[in-house]
Amino acid sequence: MVDRRAVAFANAIRADLIDRIGGDRTAVGNAAKKAVGLQESDADGPIAVVCPRTPEQVAIVLKVGRSRHAPVLVRSRLPALDPLSLRGAIVLDASGLCSPPAIDITGRLVTVGAGVDVTLVDRAARRARLCLRGTPSMHSGETIGSLLCLGEPGELGLGDGSLVEDLVGVTVVGGSGRIMRLGGPSKIGQVVWPCAGLPEPMAMLVGGEGKMAIVCDVTLRLRRAPHVAWSTMAMPGVREHVLQVLTAGRTAIS
Repeated sequence: MVDRRAVAFANAIRADLIDRIGGDRTAVGNAAKKAVGLQESDADGPIAVVCPRTPEQVAIVLKVGRSRHAPVLVRSRLPALDPLSLRGAIVLDASGLCSPPAIDITGRLVTVGAGVDVTLVDRAARRARLCLRGTPSMHSGETIGSLLCLGEPGELGLGDGSLVEDLVGVTVVGGSGRIMRLGGPSKIGQVVWPCAGLPEPMAMLVGGEGKMAIVCDVTLRLRRAPHVAWSTMAMPGVREHVLQVLTAGRTAIS
């Protein structure tokens, strides 16, 4: 038996999200099921899948969920590994937070959206003879936000540690929809400001997998890129194989 109140409740949320975020950034119905990895024949799916571009749009999604008493679940990559856990929720797809890398050569910093592929960030930094911690894999597929929120180095190299160690600033949106810019003292080489004996908030919010706050963009400290040798040797048909071998080698020794 169909619960008409639940259907009307979900439709009201969908209409609100489409009106405030846009139909091109909001998937509902079968499109939402497909986005998270469910089949169209499945009985239930997410209320909607929203792919915001800016912290302001993230704040709108959280405010809609809070005012309508609907859970908001954050995912950095879809389809999800466990799509059944997303039923009856608003799914916030963080991959849309992809503001391009902005390199500060003098300060050796990069500010970038949380949904940007880590390999693209490193390539942008290397144009300025800088790089991220470690050597990114050519085929990582990891985003900056997912590595930071999980506290993992990913395929950057286990011996070099996590990117969290180079984090100097972050823009997050709290559960109430408030946009906050955290960090800053370490960016200019100063001691982190004391918080009345409490832990530094940036370390508490980053690594929570979106449960405490949603990371929208980050500022990371860069390092000097190592010297490299370039070759103009033509490798027709074997380039991808060479890159795969190099990737496997880096993974094995990291």
